[in-house]
Order: sequence, then structure tokens, then C-alpha cells
Amino acid sequence: MKHAYVSLAVICLIFGVMVSAQYKSNQNNPTYFSNDRWAELAIQTDKLKNQQNALENEIVSLRYQLNNADTAAQAESIKKMLNKASIAAGTIPVTGPGIVLVLGDTPDLPLQENANHMLQYWNILTIINELNAAGAEAISINDERIVAISGISHQGSSIIVNRNPITSPFEIKAIGNAKILESSLNLKGGEIQSLLFIGNKIEIQKADQVDIPAYAGKNSFHYAKPKTVI
Repeated sequence: MKHAYVSLAVICLIFGVMVSAQYKSNQNNPTYFSNDRWAELAIQTDKLKNQQNALENEIVSLRYQLNNADTAAQAESIKKMLNKASIAAGTIPVTGPGIVLVLGDTPDLPLQENANHMLQYWNILTIINELNAAGAEAISINDERIVAISGISHQGSSIIVNRNPITSPFEIKAIGNAKILESSLNLKGGEIQSLLFIGNKIEIQKADQVDIPAYAGKNSFHYAKPKTVI
């Protein structure tokens, strides 16, 4: 289980690319998914949930091992593993270099026309997938940490992230190689270029320090108990 966080990252990337590809193939109706595609995505979602649960259980186990470490060297090794697993699971706040992206709806348009250009959840999802593909190590939207089991959907004029409604402007923070992250978003034919073309207000800034909070959603520690590792 000590490599659970590696497996999660790989599955997240596969899942992200899958959703992004589905969106690109249905540009005329981006909310449409075939029954087969929904079934496939449901299977991937279950895998993500299992990986998230595995990470959380691993964290419980590592904390138990840390409290019962026999030597300082052993404790230090366990701490490093615990930090990696916690970052991957999103259970601790993180800081580091990266980018801050602010997305706004199209300004100075009549109300009805502006409504047709409002940012939608699939715009946000595609940008998240592009950041993941560019190696982002942590991402948040309006201070909602994105983890393997984060849901991004819509309800009325709000976008729902981790079951919490957020509204425009949307501030997306990502930690990683700032130059690579910025370049990935500015690729020709990418989501940012498409949004700029129709007049959305977008700002991208590189930063030496980006602070991202811990995931505040419900964790599955109600039944998990530490397992002694011999």
C-alpha cells in the first residue's frame, strides 16, 4: 500500500483524459453522454473511490505506525510516506510554486446573450484535466480542494464542487511547474483559447507561493481501523 498515491495519480490522469476526450467529441452537445459511456465512467468513478479509500486507510495505518515507531530513523521514514499519501489524498493543506487562474463570464453583453456564454461545469472540468495532464500536484477551485472523488456539476446558475455551490469568478489554483502549467493552458485549441475567443475574462498569473487548503469533504474513517503491519 505504500505506493497507493502513485496508483491514484495514474488513475486520475486516465480518468481526466477520458472525460476530456468525451467532452471534445460532443462539442455540439457537451452535456450528452451515451449509456455505454456513462457505464464506463461509473466504473472509473468506483475505481477512484476505492483508491481514495485506500489512501485514507493507508493514512490511518501510517499514523498508527508513526505513533509506535521504534527508532527516530523509522519515524522519519514513516513521516515522509505519510506526507506523500496525505498530499495525494488532499487531507492536508499544501503550498508551493504554481499558477493562479481567474475565470469570469463574458462582460458587457445583454443579459440573455451573456447567459449563453456563462461558464459551465464542463469548462471547469476540462481545465482541471489539462492541469492534471501538465503535472499539477494539487488543485483547488474557489478554495475547494480537488481530489479523486471530487464532484463537479451544476445546479441553476451555480457550479457545484465537492457538493458546495460556487459562482463566477472562479479562481483555480494549481501547484506544480508554473511554466509548464501556464503553457499547457495556453495551447492553441485548448479550453482557455476557446473561452477567450468567445469573450470570457481570463487572467493567468505565475506565483512563487500558491496556498491550497485541505479537502473539507467527508472522509471515510467511520469504519477504518489501524492495521498493525509486521
